[in-house]
Amino acid sequence: MASVLMADSSNAVKQAMLEEGVETLAVFFGKNKANDVIMSHMITFLNDKDDAQLRDSFYRNIVKVVAYIGWPSTQIIVPLLQQGLCDTEENVIASCIDAMSRLTNPELMNKSTLYQLLPEAVPFLLHPNLWIRQATAGKTELQFPLRLKKSFFKYS
Repeated sequence: MASVLMADSSNAVKQAMLEEGVETLAVFFGKNKANDVIMSHMITFLNDKDDAQLRDSFYRNIVKVVAYIGWPSTQIIVPLLQQGLCDTEENVIASCIDAMSRLTNPELMNKSTLYQLLPEAVPFLLHPNLWIRQATAGKTELQFPLRLKKSFFKYS
């Protein structure tokens, strides 16, 4: 049934599923199936270039699934975050940056992944859109570097 909803031709159904039930579905399927079924369907939502709301909803909700699945999904999500930073819609970019921040809070990404994404996010500090600048400043303003510095110097 969930696969049917995720493959529905109506983007409104897909978006409602993301907004209202993706966490519950992940728990229902279990970690392995959530990774196979939910993540694979969610990734296809980014291919819909005509529906910025669906892509935005993806970035607003992907952290819930990644937090449940854990480490296996973090390498899958890096190219998706990079894709979000290149989106044509500014609200999608802001949601992507916010997702990056939320992925660092529960420490779902390792240092090398953060180092990989940080240079791609920092230029958005100069973006003309205020929401993007605020999202980037709020997310990178010391949060990324301090966490990385603390963990780097702790183990060096």
